[in-house]
Amino acid sequence: VDSLELSLLQKNTLVFDTVFTDIKPDQWLDFKQLNLPLGEAELRSRIHIQGRSKDTLQTLFVDTSFALKAEAWHLKSFANLNPNYHKPREDYLFAWLDSIQMSDFLQYQELFSIQNLNENQGYWYWSDLDQSFPLELSKEKSEANFTDSSEIAWKLKAGNTGWNLIANPYHWTIALPDTPFVFWKWVDSIGSYEPTQNLKAQEAVWVHIQKNTTIKTKPQALFSTTIKDSSSIAFKKKALAKAPNAKDFMLQLKLKQDTKQDIYNFVGVSSQAFKLEKPPTGMGNFIRLAILNGPKDLAQNIVLASDSIYQWDLLLSSGDNGKVELLVEGIERLLSMGYKAALFTPNKAIELTSSQPVSIPLEFRQAKVSLVVSLDKEIHMQMGVDALRHFKQGSQCGVEFMAGYNMVGSKALVSIFSLKGELLTQKSLSISNGKNLLKTTIPKNQPVFIQSIIYDQNSNRIAQKQDRLY
Repeated sequence: VDSLELSLLQKNTLVFDTVFTDIKPDQWLDFKQLNLPLGEAELRSRIHIQGRSKDTLQTLFVDTSFALKAEAWHLKSFANLNPNYHKPREDYLFAWLDSIQMSDFLQYQELFSIQNLNENQGYWYWSDLDQSFPLELSKEKSEANFTDSSEIAWKLKAGNTGWNLIANPYHWTIALPDTPFVFWKWVDSIGSYEPTQNLKAQEAVWVHIQKNTTIKTKPQALFSTTIKDSSSIAFKKKALAKAPNAKDFMLQLKLKQDTKQDIYNFVGVSSQAFKLEKPPTGMGNFIRLAILNGPKDLAQNIVLASDSIYQWDLLLSSGDNGKVELLVEGIERLLSMGYKAALFTPNKAIELTSSQPVSIPLEFRQAKVSLVVSLDKEIHMQMGVDALRHFKQGSQCGVEFMAGYNMVGSKALVSIFSLKGELLTQKSLSISNGKNLLKTTIPKNQPVFIQSIIYDQNSNRIAQKQDRLY
């Protein structure tokens, strides 16, 4: 092959042309052109071989608009929107404002105009009707010349929560930067987020930071052969240490309801602790599993191997009432390692013997459950308080009872009265799983009244017992 000529024309106007020469046998040519014009164009090629030439013509089309389906929330970028387009009055547009504690809806502010939005920022959008948004490149963008040194930069702010919505300002797919941060995209069809390493045109993603920082990436286009699978991203690999101990484990928690699912949740034990915060609750018909072990909602909580019994409290929520299914994957391997596992729901305790989904009813669109894993300690499966009894031994009296995991952290209050009703002493006990015992000293050989009151975590009285002790 002597040479290859390439040219792109739109409406008979030359957009670019280039020539390849000295092409060797079996040589692959790698040619990329960014910033193609919107609309239909013709790619013309002419190949020269030993004095002969052959022409080919291929029609290309770059989207001139993007569509959003009706009655769904979309997390989008509105970069390159035609400046003459105006949002229908009935549609909703929200921006994330992390600099304030409360706005129109949580930390979202409603916007009434779609003009002059930040092209590096993402927005939530809702419409009762299918909508099509016309695109138009500014003169500055259409004439931009991208080189190997070109970059896009997002300035991230820690704010109140550390969450930022960043968007793709270009009309092609780009790779997100290789950083310790995890990027989350909203998937309306499943009502939750998925991790991603790519940012499509008109797409926006969440990213969480601890302090103000700037992240950068190259604007090179990603094609179908180079797009990475989100399921293989680094955060899953970080869930366990590089050299796990024999008793290290990881469990994946999957929450489902009809077609909705939230599956990127992990708990476990390792020689290297790791946690990952959960993105803000999605708008609209969402489903969400949040790990509550800490001040912030978590998607991952891998703890140090410092005890033989571990507990993760989970908040299950949905935009719909009814029932959800919770699946804990990895139970079979956990049991083979000598562990036991149990799930404590609002209504019952369930010993986990396989990775089978557990149906859990929601009340006011949410439910709190606890996942308990133990290596060598017994997990008491009863709910509430059982076997409550008082005793007196010489100058000591007290109370003992059994409590389930749903009572952990609640309180028992024990009061000792004389037969005349005078309060002699009063003690409280923070309830733990299993057997609970509280003793107090009383005058020897003096009859007394003893009263025990058990409260739940919300300070509601759930059990009471009173006895006369001689």
